[in-house]
Amino acid sequence: MNKSITALGVALLWAAPLLAQHAAHQPAEREPAPPAATQPIAADPEGPHGGSLRSVGELLLEVVVDPTGIRVFAYDKQGKPLDTQAARGAAVLRVEGDPKRYRYDLYPDTARDGAASSLAVAVDLRRIAGASVGVEVQLAGLPGAGREPVRTVAQVSVPMTDEQRAAAAIAAQKVCPVSGEALGSMGEPIAVTVGDQMVYVCCQGCVAPVRAEPAKYLAPARGATGSVPPGTEEVRADVFKVSAADEPYIAAQKTCPVMDEPLDGMGGPYKVHADGKAVYICCPGCAKKIAAEPQAYLKDMAARGVEPPVVR
Repeated sequence: MNKSITALGVALLWAAPLLAQHAAHQPAEREPAPPAATQPIAADPEGPHGGSLRSVGELLLEVVVDPTGIRVFAYDKQGKPLDTQAARGAAVLRVEGDPKRYRYDLYPDTARDGAASSLAVAVDLRRIAGASVGVEVQLAGLPGAGREPVRTVAQVSVPMTDEQRAAAAIAAQKVCPVSGEALGSMGEPIAVTVGDQMVYVCCQGCVAPVRAEPAKYLAPARGATGSVPPGTEEVRADVFKVSAADEPYIAAQKTCPVMDEPLDGMGGPYKVHADGKAVYICCPGCAKKIAAEPQAYLKDMAARGVEPPVVR
């Protein structure tokens, strides 16, 4: 048995209750589908090609939208793919927040043997990657569909390309956890994968330190997601000794926000609490200034790409 048919059969068994619910949302056979922006649509089951799987009469349609275009696969109720060679169709996109409608004609994606497994159009959709999109599909000429066009509506999110995902991760990380320099300031940022985690560094020279001490550099790259326990060992009022939990964030901060000196330059680092955040200083004498203007120092650190951990 064809592996794709077997996979679809498993998907249908899993999705049967959801498909039954979707049947109630189908437009009448002779009526145009209402605008996707005004018709609430429950999350669809996923088809074998990763698209939105919809039940339409005696057929199943899988709507796939990605940054390179739109593709619609058709199956019978048993999950057998239908030949779409004689079919034609159209897809109308409605992008969330955009009043315009974007219409595209769908044509058979014909293989060498003359058969077609889908109707498709190639169109650059990278500009709406990550957006929620309503897709109104109308198809004619499908085997077993009768004389009337087949219509359905799907709600999908256009996935980002690998390049867009990388750009978003670089923008979120902002700085190299090793050098503290802005990503992109020394050429194209370099991705370093350690286990199932990825971090970007500014240059080739920063790759080895991350691989040698991943725990030290991966946590700072995540910014505000970290937290540390409150200080317990005071060297003077409200100034605490640091612990092992503070080390990744000390490495990320690097310098004292008061003196702009290395944190270990005057016997430190030490830790103070600034409006619920842990800030590291080079000496106990810097604590008073941070206590007097905590938000001013936190704002200055944020401007430099440093987000102190939360004191939990």
